[in-house]
Amino acid sequence: MKKLLMILLVPAIYFGFSSSLWFENPVMMLSSPRKYVDLSDFQMSISLDQNLFSIKDITTMAEGSKVVLDKSKLDLMKSGFRLSPVVSMNEYLGMGFGSLRLGAIANLENNISLYLPYELMEVLFGKVEMNKTKESTFNIFNGGLVAKAGLNLSFETGNNLKFGISGGIYVPTLWFDKNSKAHFLYRSDENTATVEMKINGDVRLLSALPNLENMENLDTSELVNSAGYYLSVGAGANFGNLEVAAGVNDISLKPANLSYEGYSRVSFEASLVNLKFNQSGPIVEKPEKFTKLRDPEKASIPMKLFAAAEYKISFVSIAAHFESTTDFKDKEYGAYVDLANILWLDLTNTGPAWKKALGLNLDLRILRMSASVGVIDYAGLFNFDRSKMTGLTVSAGFGIGF
Repeated sequence: MKKLLMILLVPAIYFGFSSSLWFENPVMMLSSPRKYVDLSDFQMSISLDQNLFSIKDITTMAEGSKVVLDKSKLDLMKSGFRLSPVVSMNEYLGMGFGSLRLGAIANLENNISLYLPYELMEVLFGKVEMNKTKESTFNIFNGGLVAKAGLNLSFETGNNLKFGISGGIYVPTLWFDKNSKAHFLYRSDENTATVEMKINGDVRLLSALPNLENMENLDTSELVNSAGYYLSVGAGANFGNLEVAAGVNDISLKPANLSYEGYSRVSFEASLVNLKFNQSGPIVEKPEKFTKLRDPEKASIPMKLFAAAEYKISFVSIAAHFESTTDFKDKEYGAYVDLANILWLDLTNTGPAWKKALGLNLDLRILRMSASVGVIDYAGLFNFDRSKMTGLTVSAGFGIGF
């Protein structure tokens, strides 16, 4: 009985990367202690990234009090206003045969984001002078909703080397065209007593589905024909207490075919001339339905680079991780400290902001339960002021097997 108890409890402090990174690289599924049968390894994360309302503002409004929005908010919006509710769900089912693991993997990710330029926010918050012109061309929406499914194969060699490969299909169910641009213009002239502001733009939506509301009559064969094919590869190695891993994710072997499109229009115009005010809008038109394209348009998910390293000192692990698109326009890097694979702290830089998360993890051979909560902070790594923290992140995971 004592031996059986040890078999179950020892993996609670096993040597391996944090479960929050497992789905970033196909080789990392070897970190799971469920080496024979993995009935389910599920991970879900939700983040609300915005840089207007602080954590303190949100709690103040929840208490029924008013929040004053003044020019000081511009300090958090130096790269423009962002609103990005990101949801990601990952599922893995697998089996192990000695040093080899084979499994099925599925992912659903929504990374749609709204962006407004800093010049527009300057005008809205009154930080403009007379006889000044502010102008910007920008993408209002970016990202999309993508579903992926495939197979994952990872194996370990006798000289502490690990390799992983996964591949399958992906379907962008909603995709914002990067070429959809909006234009913002503000100008004022004291001599003619004129103030004018305009926002105009069309947002083009692409999809593999004819309708996002009625899924009952969905043609699965058309959906499969629209799917693209992806491949991810990874490698890792152990050097005593140091473990490293790197890989290339989402190599698009064949782009998806998006056969349907829809348009949304945003329009607003206002002017003040000799104390006479004129306004048109705001108008936000949403597509009632998608129309079928004569020729499908191809769309590829962004290919990403990934690297991580972890060093274990007794019951403490110190790690660093990096992830980036191949053009390095969208990248993040960070580090975490893990205590006995139970309590961990992660600090990740996304460019304009820092994600600061604290997590709990219980990972036995038969069961895994994990959860984390964090903030997104545009005021810097060492900021502890809630009035300057603007985003939230939460995640939860569950695993069962042996």
